[in-house]
Amino acid sequence: MYRCSRPGIIIVLIATMALIGTACSESTESGASAPTTEASGSATTGSTDTGETAQTETDGTSATAESDEADRLARTMEFLGDYADQLGEVPPMTDPDADTIVGRWAGQPWFIGDVPDTPVAAEGEPIKIGMINQENEVFGDFPELRQAAAAAVEWVNAELGGVGGRPLELLACNTNFSPEEARQCALDHVREGVVAVTSGINISSADAMAVYEENDIPLLGGIPVNDIDMTSEIAHQWSGGTAGMFSAWSYYAAEELGAEKIVMAVGDFAPNVAAAEDFGRPVAESFGAEVEVIKFPLTETDYGPTMNKVAELNPDAAFIAVVDTGCIASVQAANAVGLDIPLFFSGACASPDIEEQLGDEIDGAIFAIESIIETDEPEIDRSLYFDVVSTYGEEGMELVGAGTVSVKSIMNIWDLMNELGPDDVTPATLTELVGQSQERTSFMGYPYTCDGQQMPDLPAVCSPQQVLIQNSGGDLVQLSDGWIDVAALFG
Repeated sequence: MYRCSRPGIIIVLIATMALIGTACSESTESGASAPTTEASGSATTGSTDTGETAQTETDGTSATAESDEADRLARTMEFLGDYADQLGEVPPMTDPDADTIVGRWAGQPWFIGDVPDTPVAAEGEPIKIGMINQENEVFGDFPELRQAAAAAVEWVNAELGGVGGRPLELLACNTNFSPEEARQCALDHVREGVVAVTSGINISSADAMAVYEENDIPLLGGIPVNDIDMTSEIAHQWSGGTAGMFSAWSYYAAEELGAEKIVMAVGDFAPNVAAAEDFGRPVAESFGAEVEVIKFPLTETDYGPTMNKVAELNPDAAFIAVVDTGCIASVQAANAVGLDIPLFFSGACASPDIEEQLGDEIDGAIFAIESIIETDEPEIDRSLYFDVVSTYGEEGMELVGAGTVSVKSIMNIWDLMNELGPDDVTPATLTELVGQSQERTSFMGYPYTCDGQQMPDLPAVCSPQQVLIQNSGGDLVQLSDGWIDVAALFG
């Protein structure tokens, strides 16, 4: 078994599964404002001085910018150093002293060949990508998804030459947990002429998707929450969502662990319940397991009654589909009632902060993730993710988190655009190309096939595959033998 010490590979763990079904949870994190410098302020003071004074201000601005760049580079290298022994098998940096990501990893193999030898900045007319996300609400605050997407776009523009020399422009919009504002976000994207949209978390996706469908603008990647995110003809998702998670859980519990009875405890949110009933249950039953599905309020804080009910049903394994804010309380409640059976949680509950608070209480817990941590061949996508968000991310953004989803989405979109070429990128050509994808390489993900056949009744899902890991004495151990091919479970 492959073993990685805490917090280890969590940076790539908390991808899609970290937040699927958490959209109605209260987040304790808030967005960070874009970094500013004193120099930028001085440039707008309206001073009428000229000559020497102006030169002094210019020199000061330059010095401040150089200092900020040096500080950011130092932060990046310190971060990478902290996680260097937990990234799996990766090649060493080409030039650790380089001041660009491309320079640090030049020539190393990544998801589409080799990292370029020389950084190239993009210029000219931008290609616009929309992003729709939910922030600053008690029912969901996910700024890290926008921040990570913005960091990836900045890297593409600053070092990867954009798309044939044209920069990407990210038009991010916050729904504020409002159907009306979600629709307005979509209308704004249409007016601005975006060629594609990616998603963070959008509980009101139906209202936005109607606009995108009317205008044939493809939704490419993100975190699917509602059925329309996984069924629309214009959507293509590089995630299996909760359907993939419950399917993988059911396979492993019934087939690999031999569970004859499984209890699925689910937050009472329609997409979550449907994932358990329509995907988890049939997979478990196909391997001979009996299934009981119980529901608890999505805003639950006291999991004692739920865990008592689980215990009363006397299962051989239990799936505890809590939102991220319910991880600690549910684990503690399970221990309090003496549940000594395999317990399955989403990747959100594998976060280093939660493990640190729970300590031995979370030992043995099993988590579903969408990134493999056992690699037979060296790869650097995960290291590049670290480097991108720590180099180009906003000050204060969460580096360990679901931002992996956003970076994956931007990089996959960029890859598709490069195949088309800068003058041929349109909503129609992107939709056609991604729809033809067969085992296409994904940044930090399973190769995706968008033929509409990967998941029954979820034609927009292109790669539902999952990986299961377990907390073992504070270490994360990969349980599944590589990826669990969820698509194959349904024939």
